[in-house]
Amino acid sequence: EIIQRMTAPITLWIIVRNGGLYALALSIPMALLVVWLLLHSKIKRIENIVSTSKRFADGDLTARAADPIQDDVGEWAARFDDMANTLAHNIVTLRDLARQNVELVQQVEYSAIQQERLRLSRDLHDSVAQRLFSLTVSTRSLPDILQTEPQQGFVHARTVADLAQQT
Repeated sequence: EIIQRMTAPITLWIIVRNGGLYALALSIPMALLVVWLLLHSKIKRIENIVSTSKRFADGDLTARAADPIQDDVGEWAARFDDMANTLAHNIVTLRDLARQNVELVQQVEYSAIQQERLRLSRDLHDSVAQRLFSLTVSTRSLPDILQTEPQQGFVHARTVADLAQQT
């Protein structure tokens, strides 16, 4: 009986100690299961934000995370969606501006062509008008020159003919 009384605490200690190991061995997988259950949905939601951002970066301007849950991950998704909306709007605006710039360049080119045509038209008109006036003056004086100086009249007649040819 004395031996039993003396060994009882040791036996109890061994049982508690071994039972504690069993409890520890069971509690670790349970803790991992609880952590997995708590974090699995957040991890999936974060993966959704990452895959959505990759799609957006690859040119899918309609890609949005659209996370309805109001927590930190939902806030990240909402911020991403706001950023994506802003970038998509800016891209549409830049495309519109680029299209308008192309139209303006075409209008400027057309206007420059029209202005050059008008300038050439005026220059041709002025040049032809000057030559015709010169031709008129030269032909009016030709009979007088031929009467007074036939040799000079002959040279003058050739000049008038060349001027008429050029005109």
